[in-house]
Order: sequence, then structure tokens, then C-alpha cells
Amino acid sequence: MPALPDTPDFIRSVALVGGTHGDELTGVHLVRAFLRNPRLVERPGMNVTPLIANEAAVAAGRRDLGHDLNRAFAAADLANPELDAYEQVRARQINALLGPKGPSSKTDLILDFHSAASDMGLNCNITGEDPWLFRLVALAIRRLAEHTEPLAVRCYQFPAPAGDAPYLPSIARHGLGIEVGPIAPGSMNAEIYFRTRRLALTLLDLVAEYNQGAWPDETLSLDVYTQVATIPFPEGDDGGLGTMVHPERIRAVYEPILPGDPLFVGFDGAVIPYGGEAGLFPTFVNEPSYYPKNIALCLARRTQRQA
Repeated sequence: MPALPDTPDFIRSVALVGGTHGDELTGVHLVRAFLRNPRLVERPGMNVTPLIANEAAVAAGRRDLGHDLNRAFAAADLANPELDAYEQVRARQINALLGPKGPSSKTDLILDFHSAASDMGLNCNITGEDPWLFRLVALAIRRLAEHTEPLAVRCYQFPAPAGDAPYLPSIARHGLGIEVGPIAPGSMNAEIYFRTRRLALTLLDLVAEYNQGAWPDETLSLDVYTQVATIPFPEGDDGGLGTMVHPERIRAVYEPILPGDPLFVGFDGAVIPYGGEAGLFPTFVNEPSYYPKNIALCLARRTQRQA
């Protein structure tokens, strides 16, 4: 397959990152397994580096030690030595190890492993537009779906931030998040662990095939769920949490929502229905890590694109 626009011919350096959030243990233990047995991730012509991003937060059993590491990689923040929160210092260290962020980055591809308490299934998360990543994900989805033990994977797109992205994968030329759920923070689930491992190894296989010029020539269709909105919790009389996400919606992640569908329920049992655009797909529903941001759920629009 010819190289895609603005895509160099080879992916020589790949980082596999877990523990960007210290209580998301699927990625932590996956990366530790790769560190113990590097032959699992060795591929011809590629330098693969497994990395635990936030060892201190992992040791503390917390998402972070006061600052979200996955929001610490904006270029201006990386260039500011006066930012001295632990995660801000750690971001500069990781940027020096894997970057520096920008066209001279030492890393061609980062796979950053995350997990969610919301029933998200297995997702490949792309921020903004990256045609090479969309094709990589489309090939992985097809290969895993056609396997004798099929595995369902979705492609999720975060819109590009107004400035440069503050996320850890943004320091590489190509940055891909792997998001899997449902799993409670600070816990492990063997089925989810091995599904994530299969996806990671399949992606590495496909990158190696790309380097060998072995990607197929045909155009693939890819369903992409693009985040278009976030929905806050209705405020209570005291300015605090006023409602809960309705249980029917918690059980219906990635199922289209229609006006009138139950969305919230008050502590008195009163139901608040959804009143927005029909046919969007709720995601990250009732995600605990989003509570501090007052986000009850996100909404995504599904489109089909060619990859």
C-alpha cells in the first residue's frame, strides 16, 4: 500500500504505556508483563519500549497525585519548568524520554492503555485526524472480527483540542489510546486483560506488516464514534449533585438515545428525560473519574468513513 499523506514510510519506535492513571490497572499489569517478557512485543525492525507512566500513583492506588498526567502534555506546559506538581514534572521526564513533542519526536507510535468503569467495551481512541491511525484501527477491527474467537472493537474519536492536545500520546507522531471497560478502578478482570492484550499484539503485528509493505490495497469502511458533547449532572438545590444517571441508561452504553428516554433520576425518584438530538450514542456513562468534571456522560455521533 502506498504511504499515506504526511506519513513516513516506517514505524521504527513504539512505546507501550500503562499507568498514565495509577488506578487503571489493566494497562499497568499488561505493560509489566511486557517488561518481564519483552519477546512478546518484539517485532522486526521496531524498537518497542514498555513504560509505566505514573509509578507513584500506581503505588498509592490513586488516579494521580493531584494533577491528571494525561492532561500535562500541552507544549506550553512541557516548556514551563515552574510547573512543579508531581505529574507536571513527570510529564517533562516522559517527554524527554519519548519525545520531544513535535516533528523531531523519537517515538513514532504510542499505545496508551486506559480503562473505564463505564461499560465501554474495547475501544481504540484517536484524537483529531490521523489517516494512518484510522487505517491501522480499521485493519485491527477486521482482523479481530474474523478471528476464530472474534473480538469486537470500536473506533472512538475525540475532537482535536483548540490548542495542541495535552494527552500523553500526543508526544509521538501517532498516538492511540486503548480504552476498555467495565472495570472498577483499582481492580483487575482477567477477561478484559486478555482482550486488551490481544488487541495490543494485533496492532503491533499490523504495524510490522505496514513496515514490510504488506497492508492490503483495498479501501476499508470504518464506523467512527466521534464525541460531540458532554452532559452535566443537573444541579441540586444546594449546588451539589442533584440527580443520578438513570439505571436504564447505565445499562445502555453505545445504544442510541432518543428524546424522552430516561436520562436522570432524582433522589426523590423523579425521572428527567433526555431532550437533545436523536440518535446520538451515549458513552462514558456514569464514569466515576468524570464526576469531578461534572460530566454524567458523553455523546458521540456515528459516521462511516473510508480508511
